[in-house]
Amino acid sequence: PEKAKNMLAAFLSMVKAKQEPAGLSYQAPEANAYEFQSGSIIDVLKKLKDEFTTKLSECQKEEMNSKHAYDMIIQDLTDSIENGETDIEEKKAEANSKVEEAAKKKKDLLAVTSVKAENEKLLEATKTECSQKTLSYEEKQKLRSEEIKAIAKAIEILSSPEVLENADMYLNLGQQKMAPSLAQV
Repeated sequence: PEKAKNMLAAFLSMVKAKQEPAGLSYQAPEANAYEFQSGSIIDVLKKLKDEFTTKLSECQKEEMNSKHAYDMIIQDLTDSIENGETDIEEKKAEANSKVEEAAKKKKDLLAVTSVKAENEKLLEATKTECSQKTLSYEEKQKLRSEEIKAIAKAIEILSSPEVLENADMYLNLGQQKMAPSLAQV
């Protein structure tokens, strides 16, 4: 490489300047220059460096993509856990609400059942009372019809000619003046 040759030449000139005494000007004969034989090795190393740099870049990109995918999965799982916990809380609240509602309905059922039992007792008592009043009414109606028949028979008997003759005779006796009794005096 040209740069290395220039640096070497500059270094040698500095060393010569320090070593040469003022009157001597001795120079070494110029020798055939050493030809650098490692040029192809350096080219291979440069290629390897470029390949490794490219491979490193690809690996870093792949690692970043993997990390991003990992972060996305973690975020998705975290969201799933949070949603699951939220669902659990909502379902617990709903279950508690249903338990409370069921308890309230059970209480209402007991209250309605007791009211129904009381109403059924009242209904039975009312039916019994009604049947007793119906029987009493029917008995009274029968008695009244018999009384009406008896009164009709009595009117018929009293209207008969034999009773009318006896009535005149007996009724007149009750209207005659009687002697004063001891109580009247």
